[in-house]
Amino acid sequence: QLSGHSTEVKAKPEHHKFLIGRQGINIQKIRNETGARIIFPSADDTDRESITIIGTKESVEKAKNDLLQKIKELDNITEDTMIVDPQYHKHFVARRGKVLK
Repeated sequence: QLSGHSTEVKAKPEHHKFLIGRQGINIQKIRNETGARIIFPSADDTDRESITIIGTKESVEKAKNDLLQKIKELDNITEDTMIVDPQYHKHFVARRGKVLK
């Protein structure tokens, strides 16, 4: 049976865009490699952390492991903000948005 198994993975809603990737490239790669169907919650869902994975037992397990690995990487990223006087902004943004070293 093609979709006999399902499981859920929890991820912070703010991580979803990184799991999906630009134009869906990250999630599409996992779908293509595993054959599993991966469903993210919509903005209307009450549980916005649960990502549903559907497929064969093997594809669900592989997709779950791949997603958990990516979630673990995202959890290790620390983000902070600071206020910088506008006169110094030119020193932080390089030409064409290149990242400064």
